[in-house]
Amino acid sequence: MDEQEIFDLAEFFKAFSDSTRVKILLALFEEELNVSQIVEKIGVSQTAASHQLRSLKQSHLVRCRREGKNM
Repeated sequence: MDEQEIFDLAEFFKAFSDSTRVKILLALFEEELNVSQIVEKIGVSQTAASHQLRSLKQSHLVRCRREGKNM
């Protein structure tokens, strides 16, 4: 593997290093949820959920879809 592939693989696994991110991913495997639904389902603050979702989005593990005011 070249250096870029190793870096990309490390970044991928880093996404799973936080328990909140893992909880979010498990919840999203079950169904599509908005931030408010994620907050209710896993029991974290909206700020924490949004912060972790941003990390997951940057890692290309989740995508967002806007529907009116909802993401």
